[in-house]
Amino acid sequence: MEVNPRSNQGYGTLERIGYRIGASVDTRVSRAQKIFVGFASVAVVMAVIVGTASVVKNSAMENYNSLYSVNERGLAYVTDDSVVYSFGTETPEDTPPELNRFPKDPKKISVDLFSHPKVVETMESLLDESNEFYDPDLHDACNGPDNNIDIYLNEDQMRADLWYSDAYSAFGLDCRLPNTNHIAFLVVMGAMGDIINIRRIERRAESVNLYNTSTILASTQRGVYLWNYITDTYERTKFSADTHTLIYRQSENRFYGCYPDKKAIELHEPNTVCSFDGVSGKTVFDDKLQKTKGWAWSDASAHMNYITLGGDAAYVSERQNSALKKVNMDTNEVEWVLGGRENTFDITIYDGSSVDITFRGGAQGTSQPWNHQHKFQHLDDQYVSLFDNNVDNDHTFIEKSWGKDSRMVVLHIDQENQKAEEVFSWPTGDRARSYGGTDILATGNVLGSSYVDWVFPAMEDYQYHQNIWEVNTAGEVVWRVGFKGLNIVAPEDVTDPYPHHFRKAGDSLSDVMPVGWNIYNVERVYPLPVVSQPCAIRSEGQPDQLQFMPFNTLRSQEDYPGAAFVAPSGTVDYVGSTTFMFHKSWLPRLVIMDIDTPADDPELTLSVGNHWDEFAVIEIGKMSELADCPAEDQFRSFFPIS
Repeated sequence: MEVNPRSNQGYGTLERIGYRIGASVDTRVSRAQKIFVGFASVAVVMAVIVGTASVVKNSAMENYNSLYSVNERGLAYVTDDSVVYSFGTETPEDTPPELNRFPKDPKKISVDLFSHPKVVETMESLLDESNEFYDPDLHDACNGPDNNIDIYLNEDQMRADLWYSDAYSAFGLDCRLPNTNHIAFLVVMGAMGDIINIRRIERRAESVNLYNTSTILASTQRGVYLWNYITDTYERTKFSADTHTLIYRQSENRFYGCYPDKKAIELHEPNTVCSFDGVSGKTVFDDKLQKTKGWAWSDASAHMNYITLGGDAAYVSERQNSALKKVNMDTNEVEWVLGGRENTFDITIYDGSSVDITFRGGAQGTSQPWNHQHKFQHLDDQYVSLFDNNVDNDHTFIEKSWGKDSRMVVLHIDQENQKAEEVFSWPTGDRARSYGGTDILATGNVLGSSYVDWVFPAMEDYQYHQNIWEVNTAGEVVWRVGFKGLNIVAPEDVTDPYPHHFRKAGDSLSDVMPVGWNIYNVERVYPLPVVSQPCAIRSEGQPDQLQFMPFNTLRSQEDYPGAAFVAPSGTVDYVGSTTFMFHKSWLPRLVIMDIDTPADDPELTLSVGNHWDEFAVIEIGKMSELADCPAEDQFRSFFPIS
C-alpha cells in the first residue's frame, strides 16, 4: 500500500499543470481567438414566464432551519429527546453481503486529510474558546481516523483511451452531528488522491458544479460562492439560492436553481425553480421594478433537487414525486413526466421487464422503477441519468429485484414515442437515503457517489461513511474513494457497527439525515480538454483523415465551441484544422479532419482548444504509423444522434 500523507501536495500539484505548447502557442491561440470571437455575445432569448404558485419570500438565507437542539456542553452528540440516534439501541437490519466492490488488480493509496494545513487549522479552531467556531464535541466526533481516505484504482481502466494529464473530482465534504453543527469543505482531488486544493466554508454546500475549468460554483447555507481552486480566490455572489441545485449557462449569463423561499429554507422542501441574473443576481420575484428578464416555475409538493437545461427546456428532478419533468421555458407547460404518479412513458427496466406504475393498496414504492431519486438529469435528448436512492415515503429501503441498495441508472429515452429503457443499472451495495448522482464520463465510465446507512468498521468493504464510485459499463469498479470516520458517540469503538443517520423523535415521516462524513454529489473536471486516441481513415485517392473524440474540461448546460489544429511538431505550418462543438455532457462526438500529409511524413502535433483558450497538445506521431480507426468503440456505450 502506498501512503500519501498530503503534507507536500497542494499547490505543487497545480504547478505541474503545464500547457506544453511551446513557442507555437501564440500563433495557435491567436487563431483560436478569431474562431471564438463573438461567442460571449451569444444570447438565448427567454420569455419572462412566472409560475402561478404563490411564493413566500425568505431570500435572506440567514434564518436557516435548526430543528435540533444542542445539549449544554453535555456533548452535542449525546442527543436529547428531540433526536433518535440508534447506536446502542438498534442493530443493523442485516449484515452486508460479500461483494467485490474494488477494481481489478487495484492500486491502493491512503491519504491523511487531517494532516492538510487547512484541515489542521479547522480542527484547532474547534478547540479554541475564543474562536467563533469553538465546538470541542464536533472536534472529537470528526477528527479521525488518520489516513481516513482510501483510493483504489485500476489506472488502465480509468484512463481507457483518453490522453490527459490528470482527472480531478470536485465535491463538497462535511462532517456533522445530529444538530446543525458541522464542519464543511470544498475539495478538488486528483485521481491518485492528491488534494489539489481544499477550502473550508462556513456552512455546507449541497450541489457543487463547475462555473468554468478552474472555478467551483457552490450554493451554501450562507450564500452562493465562486471558488477558483487554482488561485484560491473565494468570492460571494450577489444572490442566495436554495442549496439543492445551482447551475450556470454562459450564453445567457444566468444561473438556474431553486428559489430560496420559506418552504425551501425552513422546511427543506424547494418547490420553485428559477433563473438568477448573472450580473445583478436578481430573479423575477426580487426585482420590484420588473426590469429583470428571467424564468420561474413552481410545482407543489415536489422537493426539487436538481435542474438541467437542454435548448429551451428545463428538466427538473422532483424527489417527492420520483420523477423528471420536462418544462418548456417559453410556455411553462410540462411536456412530459418520466416516473411517478404522472408518468407519461412506457418504461423498461434493466432486466428487460416493463414497469406498471400503480398506487393501489399502498404498494407505490415497489411498483415504481426508482424511488426518491437525486440528480435526475438531462444528458442529451436521448439519455437521462439519476441516482435511485430506493427509499419509500417513510424513508425505509424498498426490496427490489436487485435488493434494497441504492443504484446508479442511465436511461435511453424516445421522447416522440414516450418510451424509456434503462440501459445501465449499477447497485452500489450502499443504502443511501439521500444525495448521490450518476454522470457519464469522457471515458465512457460512469461516476457517482453514495453514503451508507450503517458503518461496519471491521469489514474492509463497508468501513466507510461515504464512497465515490467510477464504474465501467460492464459494472466493474475502476476507481473508488472511501472516506472513513468515527462513531460519533463512541469514537474509540472501531469494531462494532454503528448508524450513519439520525431522525427527529416522534415523527416517522421526518427526513432520516446522515451524520459523520458526507458528500452530496461529485463532479469530474479535467485541467485541459481531453482527447480519445487519434486514429486514421485512409481511402485510395482521397486525403488522409484524422479521427478523434474531443471532450471539454467540464460538463456544462450547453455545447461549447472548440477548435483543433494539426502541424508538424515544433512548427505552426498547419496541415489540418477544424472547428466543432463539445458535447455538453461528455457523450462521444466524432471529429474527422482532412490532413494534407507532407511528403516527408513528419511527426505531427494535435492541439485541441476550448473557448477559454485552454489547449491540450498531443504528439500523435507520423500519420503513416497511426492505427486505422476501429469499427466499434470498445469503451463507450452511450452515443448521441449528433
